[in-house]
Amino acid sequence: MHPSICSLHSFLDGTAQGSTVAELSSHVETCSRCQTVLDWLVMGDVETPHLPAVIGRFQVLKALEERRVPRIFLVEDPATRAVWALKLIELRQYKESDEEHWLREARRGAMVRSQHIARIVSCDVVQLDVAPFEVAAIVMELVEGPTLQEWIVANPQRSNRTIAGLLHQVASGLVAIHATGIVHGDVKSTNILIDATVPAADGVPAIKIIDFGLSRLLE
Repeated sequence: MHPSICSLHSFLDGTAQGSTVAELSSHVETCSRCQTVLDWLVMGDVETPHLPAVIGRFQVLKALEERRVPRIFLVEDPATRAVWALKLIELRQYKESDEEHWLREARRGAMVRSQHIARIVSCDVVQLDVAPFEVAAIVMELVEGPTLQEWIVANPQRSNRTIAGLLHQVASGLVAIHATGIVHGDVKSTNILIDATVPAADGVPAIKIIDFGLSRLLE
């Protein structure tokens, strides 16, 4: 069993502790796969990371997060020219049974229809051209705007009407999720985005919930 990406991150960063360090060191010495993964992780430290050019059928335009190894990308479907957000999940961190369950949940999420949900377009297992392992590629609606947490910090003066309006939207989105048999499991302000493309109604910004059906297994 190979260590997860998170474990290899801690090994690189020096945050792994005790026997874990010795176990990882011993494993990496004899595992060519993990040696390649470590090389791939280190490449993220340079100013211009070696990003994948293509993920599945989607063309990568840019990374949507600033981190050593980006996991969320702006992508384009060459067939339709539609632009989406794509999130990568490394599957080796899960047991085989969890992996199958995770994929079923993600694909079921594509059935959810709500104006308060970031719609999932597809979920497929792909092989990256820059990493020696399979990943799940979750393609979803691109939401242009800050997280609810960022919005709260930027808007400290909030009326009761605004708070009630936000809660109503979150509740409506969760009802749509639950109707398909999915439990979000991680509803928080960083998993809720403000949709900047929709005008605020009576001072209440439009929101979309993300990562539904996924967060329970990701944590």
